[in-house]
Amino acid sequence: MLRRSILIATCLLVAMPAAATAGTGTNGTQRLSLGVGVKPARTDTRVGLSYSQSLTNKDGSRVTENVRTVKIKLPKGLRFDVNAVAKCKESTLEDPNQGPSACPAGSIVGTGTATADARPLLADLVPADVTAYNGLLDVDLNGQPQSAVPAILVVAHSTNPDTTNFLPAEIHGSSLVLNLTPNDPANPAPFTIQDISLSIRRAGSRKKPYLRSPTSCPKGGWAFSQTDVFDTGAAPITAKDKVACTS
Repeated sequence: MLRRSILIATCLLVAMPAAATAGTGTNGTQRLSLGVGVKPARTDTRVGLSYSQSLTNKDGSRVTENVRTVKIKLPKGLRFDVNAVAKCKESTLEDPNQGPSACPAGSIVGTGTATADARPLLADLVPADVTAYNGLLDVDLNGQPQSAVPAILVVAHSTNPDTTNFLPAEIHGSSLVLNLTPNDPANPAPFTIQDISLSIRRAGSRKKPYLRSPTSCPKGGWAFSQTDVFDTGAAPITAKDKVACTS
């Protein structure tokens, strides 16, 4: 079973017009960039969400530190309703006899792209397609059943090499949390994700939206942040971004 061990990225979002300026953070060695957008950027309405991130070494080399946890903090009041659209289960996505084709079409809430860095094995970055499903995370890191948690279930697929990876981001109130497989020194990851971008559509209905914007618009706009926590000794990195909004 393909697990969450060889991608070090978060699940989410890209290229949707919005008033946002990307932010960056560093721990001295790695650099994390974050860009977020909301459309329409108005209070208390059904919205789409865009997100892009890049994790690189400052000297341009491949990041080999293993990311253990990715946490995206959303503005207070930005809320998901997983019952607003069709759902898919992580166990279905990861089942080799079912897979993404077994999920309802209406459970697809986002699409995007990613690039993986497999240097020195491959000289060029590897492109991948990304699809996000609304659903439930009902299996743990080892593929064993667990109590289902609402989540955005992200699937990244590359054709050369032909590889599929699963990146489920749990929805915890105003945060999205992605837990990845711990570092295994005996079997290091052959590649890592350098860039990922994903757009979450305006799903659901006006009365029952999949994603609803906050009911208020602070003077400085809606604040987002992402923190990557490594399990191999590197200090955590946090990048922040803000989206201008209107009431």
